[in-house]
Amino acid sequence: MPRNRKKTRVNGKRDHCVSKHQKAVYDWNESCHSDDDVVDIFSSEWQTRLTDWHSLLVKTYGSKHVHLDLSKLYDTPEDLEFRVFFFAHPISTFSLWHVLEAFYDLDKTIYGTSSEADLPLDEWRQMKPFNYLKSPEVRKQWKEELKMLDKKFGCGDLTVEKAKSRMFNILRAVERLEYSLKSLEEDLGPEDGKIKDREWILRTARNAFEERCAMIAEALKPCFDNVVLAEAEDSYDNNIGSTA
Repeated sequence: MPRNRKKTRVNGKRDHCVSKHQKAVYDWNESCHSDDDVVDIFSSEWQTRLTDWHSLLVKTYGSKHVHLDLSKLYDTPEDLEFRVFFFAHPISTFSLWHVLEAFYDLDKTIYGTSSEADLPLDEWRQMKPFNYLKSPEVRKQWKEELKMLDKKFGCGDLTVEKAKSRMFNILRAVERLEYSLKSLEEDLGPEDGKIKDREWILRTARNAFEERCAMIAEALKPCFDNVVLAEAEDSYDNNIGSTA
């Protein structure tokens, strides 16, 4: 019986800690954002995720993590442990999580749905956030994949409609990422005015976004021009046909 009582107390502390941080995230987003997708902090998916994160927190810092020295969370931002960071800065971490998900979504859009693409994408998800955003290997694989995609467009492996659809999906993923970054600029550090390494975090995320946009523009502009030209030709042929 005493053992069960102790377990209940531990779970109670965990649930209180998790719910307190969930409420902080919810209240902030309720007052500052209007998007439905930012209030899913109380979903069953997030409940499970935060329970796992809290278990890691206790395992790493012990049950007295309420006195956690935030300056010792990491030596450099690249070392940031995302799951533990949440309990120091829940609003910022939740917003940063959405940015990372937008980056991963863009990765998936560039790579397509082929099963061969799953391995590098899964590996990237396992990396620490800023190691992933700054990774030369990720940039290298992106360039290679974009070259292959451009080759598919150029060789006619994709119809004009399929090419248009693929480019639309890429542009939509870019827009989602850009919006997430703007939200991060508002959300980063509201708990204490200014978060440690705030400017570095924002600059690193923004640089990663701009690098990816530049690679997309360089690799796919010829394809975009060809699609526009093909549409113009189709429109011209249809107009000639209707007047004949």
